[in-house]
Amino acid sequence: MEETDYKIIDLVVRGEKRTKVLELYVDRLEGVNIDELASLSRRLEEKIEETLFAGEMSKIVISSPGAERAFKYIWQLDKHVGRILEIVLNDETKTEGRLLEVDDDSGTVKIAVAPEGKKKADPVEIELKFDNIKEAKVKISFSKK
Repeated sequence: MEETDYKIIDLVVRGEKRTKVLELYVDRLEGVNIDELASLSRRLEEKIEETLFAGEMSKIVISSPGAERAFKYIWQLDKHVGRILEIVLNDETKTEGRLLEVDDDSGTVKIAVAPEGKKKADPVEIELKFDNIKEAKVKISFSKK
């Protein structure tokens, strides 16, 4: 991974004994390119098989995190400015809003949310510390604009 700008987002081991599967989720600021991901997969598979999990894994899957996975790092949000996020705060408060700005240096994100109980009112901008966010995902919408 040192020779690429991809970062490991999550590592999951599933299955038992001879049917273990290693799922490795990677991401980068510019997004995931399928050809680069295939190349990375081949290189990592060789290294992983000869070191860490030699003989223990029946399969290794390397993938992008996908839309259903929550963001783990603030830098992952940079490429989603303008999109609607579903957010759960550490105190379990839920909110939804359009991502306006990400400040990696201060660790904050700015979102526009509809005022409580007023769906048609102008959105209100709020700033959240990424450390106070338990989970943030892009809201998937299939509606036509």
